[in-house]
Amino acid sequence: MIGADTGLMHMATAVGCPTVTIFGPTPAQKWGHTYGSNQVILAPEGDMSKVAPQTILEALKRALA
Repeated sequence: MIGADTGLMHMATAVGCPTVTIFGPTPAQKWGHTYGSNQVILAPEGDMSKVAPQTILEALKRALA
């Protein structure tokens, strides 16, 4: 699952679904799941529109490896 820091992302992680979570202004250190098949992307300057699609694709490949 790919998405922003939402309740659905936390539920997906809880049931073992590989996730790529994009964090903007919320603290990834507190809410990010950085274990197993979960990947965290920190948006530059907290602005999610500045995350390059290639960054998401690379994180997805790591999550599914």
